[in-house]
Amino acid sequence: MVWPPVKAWTSKVPIDGNSHFVAINYGGQSQEKWIIMMSVIDSSVVVRVSWSQLIDSSQWVPGW
Repeated sequence: MVWPPVKAWTSKVPIDGNSHFVAINYGGQSQEKWIIMMSVIDSSVVVRVSWSQLIDSSQWVPGW
């Protein structure tokens, strides 16, 4: 997958009842890359996800 990541993501397991997220920040290098994402529905739900989790298709899929 290409870095930087796409903006829209869907979590296969809801996080605080939310599945659709938008990337608002990203950083790190090599194996330590991370992405900060905010729920599209509830902006108070913000998560930091490692790059390795994000590219795991059993956890996240790009797009909504």
